[in-house]
Amino acid sequence: MIRSLHFCFFFLAILASNGVIAQTKPANLYDSARVYYEKRDFKKAYYFYDTFYADPHHGQSNYDTFYAAVAACQSGQTEKIAYYLRRSAEIGYDLSSYDTFANDPLAACLHNRPEWKAFIEPFKFKADSAMRSLKEITDMLNDTTVRINRSLLTDEAYLEKLAAKSTPQQLLKRLKDFNAFPSPKRTGFWTLYHLKAGDSLIVPFLVYIPKIYDAKKASSLYVFMHGGVGGPKNFSNPAYEPRSQAEFFKRAFEQNAFIIFPFGRKGFNWLYNQDAFETILKEIKHVKMLYDIDDNRVYIGGHSDGGRGAVWFAMNQATPFAAFYGICYFPSVYTGNTTLRNLHNRPPFYSISATNDQLFPLSMVNNVLDQDVQAGGNWHRRIIKGTHGLPYATPDSVYFLFDSLANNRREPAPKKLVWETDDVRNGKYYWVSIDELDTAASPAGWHTPIQPMITNKEGKTGRANFIKHKSGAVRAMVSANVIDLQTSCVGELTVDIFPELVDLRKPVTIRINQQQRFYGLIMPDKAKMLEGFLKTGDRSQLILNSFTFKLIP
Repeated sequence: MIRSLHFCFFFLAILASNGVIAQTKPANLYDSARVYYEKRDFKKAYYFYDTFYADPHHGQSNYDTFYAAVAACQSGQTEKIAYYLRRSAEIGYDLSSYDTFANDPLAACLHNRPEWKAFIEPFKFKADSAMRSLKEITDMLNDTTVRINRSLLTDEAYLEKLAAKSTPQQLLKRLKDFNAFPSPKRTGFWTLYHLKAGDSLIVPFLVYIPKIYDAKKASSLYVFMHGGVGGPKNFSNPAYEPRSQAEFFKRAFEQNAFIIFPFGRKGFNWLYNQDAFETILKEIKHVKMLYDIDDNRVYIGGHSDGGRGAVWFAMNQATPFAAFYGICYFPSVYTGNTTLRNLHNRPPFYSISATNDQLFPLSMVNNVLDQDVQAGGNWHRRIIKGTHGLPYATPDSVYFLFDSLANNRREPAPKKLVWETDDVRNGKYYWVSIDELDTAASPAGWHTPIQPMITNKEGKTGRANFIKHKSGAVRAMVSANVIDLQTSCVGELTVDIFPELVDLRKPVTIRINQQQRFYGLIMPDKAKMLEGFLKTGDRSQLILNSFTFKLIP
């Protein structure tokens, strides 16, 4: 919670990018205080901090109350120094950041004051104690002997031999029914894995192995993306998370679900970076290859910036997930288009907002969701009394979320879908993939931009600039072994054949924009089946064959 509140200062950029604010003036007291603090205009920073915190309903973070004390000291408002230092301590010390507070050069004016001693000495004692505890947790997380590190599914040579000695039907069944997963020596604990992202970056991620885990019985999986990913230069210390997240994940623990906790930082996060999103997909695959995960009960979401990451997945890489969730977030993405049309499919998005969220005001979130629900968006909303730190201040208020998510199962091969993208890296949705855009073409009548009207914090109303780039879209339906597709601004697409999609005993028709492009019996292809599985680790969406069609003359 504290990390998220410290680093989530992007709201001005969010509003500006959405076309609602065309000005440089800070939009509210909270943003103004941070802007002037960064400019070292401490007199104005103190004024805005003090005015903001005068309202007891406004959320508070230990960092910004500390900055308020610094601003008070630097601007000569000495009577408020003790108040803000005390408030910072009462909110809770971010023990991993002791050096940040103790060695902040801007806080040097505090060091000779008695209030500083009362603030920093307990901080140091707790930080030192925490470091000893963290070492124990770190040793536990890094103990590779009690978890699973490899399985038959991670052995590509084994899989190639399996494919070589199997008929297509046998390979399909053997992969689908595979249950020879090894059992870990321990259960009910967190463990730290690492994956390589790109050429050289090693990325950590935590995995929770449930207390009751049967390696021959598939378990559900939650992915949780944390907030505050735009500021820190380094990944946070994984040892802090098992305890800090314990109350929030209580219901997931009770469900005996697996949990993946990815890590983001500046330059590698779920606000701006395609590599970071793709790494999360690799993390999911890695866990699926080691443990018996139910492919159709995988859920992704997060808090604050993590909620925005969930929006990105729902609009760009939705195929692996049964449902999405966001807590105290804003429903748009930074990179590419905010394609609300992609939320018009079956998998729902569970949206939780706080009544007094100082970063993402409820009224603005409702502007987007109200209008998209009317257009067909599959949003499930809940509004809860609280501030931006809702899931950590009152974790019991969001326990229902895990029960709601668990009621959803992914349909491996939906017979009806729609998908839109402005980036072919994210063109695949279930069994259809937009491989090439035709941005010179005129959009079809049904392919119109969904851009809600939003009223900002200043009371100004404008249309959100959610569609920044030209996009392509496809609508698809399957009935009686006929695959019928309508496209708009698409130059090339691929159709993957899943077992549940059509009856392979009968001829299949593929029709694109009312023209028949394929008719005949489809034979399963072992090479494509194995290739697809090795990409995703998904045993419920095995590709039997695929067909690519050029649509540009």
